[in-house]
Amino acid sequence: MYVPMVIALMLVVPLIFVAGQLLLNQHGMLTAVTIIPIIAKWYVFWAVGARLGLAGLRQIIQPRYTAQTILGIKSEDPLLLVRELGIANTAIGSIGLAALFVPSWVLPAAQQIAERCHGVGSVRGPGAGALLPGALGYDGDAFRLWIEHDPGLAALQLTDHPRNLVLQ
Repeated sequence: MYVPMVIALMLVVPLIFVAGQLLLNQHGMLTAVTIIPIIAKWYVFWAVGARLGLAGLRQIIQPRYTAQTILGIKSEDPLLLVRELGIANTAIGSIGLAALFVPSWVLPAAQQIAERCHGVGSVRGPGAGALLPGALGYDGDAFRLWIEHDPGLAALQLTDHPRNLVLQ
């Protein structure tokens, strides 16, 4: 049940909502400037908000499940740590859910997922960056266009690398 839920909330459901919004709303000419914010909005809502929010609640309520089933630890030792991880996941998840209503929160919430992927060995190869930031528009011209296009993100100072973004 865990793997299908992760696949659904990180890939399937966001793609359905992105396709739905692109098909149902008039966006004019579809370019990176119009598509990337839509992808980021629904990806952040479902992958950050819904997935981390649900995972966090489960880790708070049932820390034994995460410890035994996901981490493979049978002892009682990590239960308090798993519960604290659940609180952190719920906090980040609430930011992802709120980002649907506060568009300027989409980028920081997306950056949380990108930062998490930098630490996962299966997502990146030796010496390679994470795959996710480019998909969210963190690299290249699309990111710069998105920043310039969205007045809600005007407080961001763009530097050479997205990890060096500074809130002003």
